[in-house]
This record gives sequence, C-alpha cells and structure tokens, in this order.
Amino acid sequence: MLRPLLIALVMLISALRARSIATEAPILTAPIVQGSGEETRPSYLKLANPRPPWHVGDVSVALGASAFLVIDAATDEVLIAKNAESEFPIASLTKLITALTLTERLAVDTHAAVIFSKNAVASFGGTLGFQEGEEFSTENLIKSMLIASDNDSAVALAEYAQGDEAAFTERMKEEARAIGLKHTKIANATGLDAEGSVSTARDIATAVRYLHSFQPNLFAMLGTRSEVIESRAGRGVQLLSTNSLLGSDARILAGKTGFTDEARGTLAVYAKEPESGGEVIAVILGSEDRFAEMGKLLDEVFMSYEWPSPHES
Repeated sequence: MLRPLLIALVMLISALRARSIATEAPILTAPIVQGSGEETRPSYLKLANPRPPWHVGDVSVALGASAFLVIDAATDEVLIAKNAESEFPIASLTKLITALTLTERLAVDTHAAVIFSKNAVASFGGTLGFQEGEEFSTENLIKSMLIASDNDSAVALAEYAQGDEAAFTERMKEEARAIGLKHTKIANATGLDAEGSVSTARDIATAVRYLHSFQPNLFAMLGTRSEVIESRAGRGVQLLSTNSLLGSDARILAGKTGFTDEARGTLAVYAKEPESGGEVIAVILGSEDRFAEMGKLLDEVFMSYEWPSPHES
C-alpha cells in the first residue's frame, strides 16, 4: 500500500516543481499578425528556466549621459540604471521602430521596389547620395537605414508603405504600443528632432530585446559593419555602420546609433561577456561621448556581475 502512495507523492511534487519553473521564466509576446482591430499576442516562453546574474561587487559608474540602462538579455533584470524611465529625445534609435513597423505590422514585401521621391532625397541627414527616381528593394533600404542610419531611406520606405511619412508615423505608434513601449512618442520615421518626440532608455531596451527575439534578420543588420547594396539599375552603394564599436569592441554583437542637436549622442547595443557568455542590452541617451561611455558602462557591469553556467540548474 505504501509504495503506490509514495510513487503518487513523488509524481505530484515533480509536477508542482515543473509548474513553478515554467511560471518563473520571463514571458515575451510573439510577433503580431497584420490585421484590423486590436491584436492579441500569444505568450512566448523565451527560456525554460533562466537565472539572472548575481553581484560580485558594487555597481557604480559616473557618466555624463542624461540616461543609461543595462538589462540582462535573458531575464530582463535591470543591472544598472540612471533616469531609465525618464523621457528624452532618442534621434535615430527611432529607426528600430521604423524597421519593426515595416517588417511586422505592415509586412512589406522585401523584394518590392521602392522609388525615391524628390521629398525623400531632400531629407536632412541623407548621406548616401540617393537620386530621385532611383529604385532599390525594400530590404536594401532597411539595411541602409539600420546600418548606415540613412534618413533618405527611412522617408522613402515610409512613403512606399503608407503613401506619406505622416500616415506611416501613425502605424509606428501602433507598433510601439503593441510591443509594450509605454513612454515612446513618435513624430517621424527618421528620429529627427521634433516637438514631443521622445522615449526612454527602458523602452529602447525593450525594443532591442523584442527585435533580438523575434526579428533575427533585422538583428543581423544591426551587427553588420559593412555591406554593398545595389539599385535596380545596378548602381552599388557602400553601407558603413555608424556604430564604431562594431569590430573594435569584441563584446558588441549589434547596435544602433543616433545623434541630433537636441538628443545629442544616443546608442543601444547588444553585448556578450566573452568568458561567462552573459548577454546584456545597454542603452545610453544624451551623451557627449556615447562610444567611450558605453565602453565604461559595459566594463562596470561585466566586472560587477557573474552569470550562471548554461549547465547550472
């Protein structure tokens, strides 16, 4: 009689333990499917049983940036922060949401031709010499926007997708709300200074984490140092990443930069600690030296935390 009871008890304990492990894991929401009305996203379990890193020293760094934040990429746990929930201009970090809106909410055909309008090539901050009437695939212009941070490409894509930039911006607002960016206010597709166009370090970290989890093609673009794209007529355009840490700092796997007079330097990166394999997302807003400050921020975090081995339970 005792043996069946013991077996049943062991099975019950195992089931309760499995349920506890599952509910402790962080939940991310899966990509939406284009449609009308309010979309709901099914729950998505990113890791079976992630564990946050633990302190091995005091975490403190003095930076001149207006705001910064580092989170553990696996668990979303905040490791260090300053003004992370305060709203600031974000400059071209806006293009992360532009890209997500194009590929997810509007599901544009990546092979479709985008024709540069007179308005698009007149955008402030266009650096690649695109000409009115030139045609490029949507995929190549998304690369141009994310790798080289080109504003002409962002405007051309917005016009292609929704007819004009203002209409596209409304779809960007929908996408920002859908992925949980609670304090992000968008005025255009480029991130150029505009009244009321702001976000937070917390929201940008959420966008990068979402993009890494659900849009691997976009994430790969953020980790590309150099690429040549071609127009439909065969003209090659060299794209060079605006993120100077790519290739110069082995910890940086991907990132996006921004700069305007009002926002100053902004930077979001996805980084990996070489020895432990711990992965973080770091965001800096309002910096006069974003690359040097990002290096200091990562130094402090990777020195002050240790990550569990993948084999630890």
